[in-house]
Amino acid sequence: MGARRDAFDTIGGFPEGFTRCEDIAFGWLLADAGIDLGYAEDAVVHYRHRPGLWTMIRQHHFYGIGMTEVIERQGLPGGKAPSGMLAANGQRVTQRSIIHILRRGAIASGRLRGLARERSTRLGREEPSR
Repeated sequence: MGARRDAFDTIGGFPEGFTRCEDIAFGWLLADAGIDLGYAEDAVVHYRHRPGLWTMIRQHHFYGIGMTEVIERQGLPGGKAPSGMLAANGQRVTQRSIIHILRRGAIASGRLRGLARERSTRLGREEPSR
């Protein structure tokens, strides 16, 4: 992900305080500020998959928590309401491999955990974890 300095400054910098998904929050803030987003077809992305099943499940559980934090704290792009977004990142499971289903389940469980934490924080019962 890259952004021009003026765009970065317009939205107040990179969002902090999320368990995961800061890049998504950043992109959504840019979009809501009316800043054009683009796609660099020639960009090279290096991504490291977790070495084992349980570490992958844990990683995706935290992705679910982070996604819920982003949706609950800043909403969806364009001011859409977050209700009904309990599916794992709002996506359907399209593959049927056991690993894919476990990964999606981990995201969904993280979403539920994150939702409970965000709602209890809003009620003043718990400090948000970082």
